[in-house]
Amino acid sequence: MEIKQLTTIQMILNKGSFLKAAESLGYAPSTISLHIQQLEAYLGIRLFEKRGRSMALTTEGQVFWENERHLLEQFTQLKDHTLSELSKTIQGHEMAIAVVAWKGNAIY
Repeated sequence: MEIKQLTTIQMILNKGSFLKAAESLGYAPSTISLHIQQLEAYLGIRLFEKRGRSMALTTEGQVFWENERHLLEQFTQLKDHTLSELSKTIQGHEMAIAVVAWKGNAIY
């Protein structure tokens, strides 16, 4: 289970559809479907069902989300706090970030 999957569920619930969630998150609709399929396979339950023109949690999905949404809230608070503290720490200092790309053969 990954945070991005929980974020995806939250956005589907907020927007009411996979397509609108994809647009809001900047993902392709197939990515939203993949996140949900992977999580459903991991959990062994179906999370969503179509109700009219929108998506809704199944009974199992409701139980799952009621427990796991708190995890997403805590993660978001922790991330925001950490970024705030980092911002205070590096304020007035110069920081360089390097990204190294590696393309080559792996030896097994």
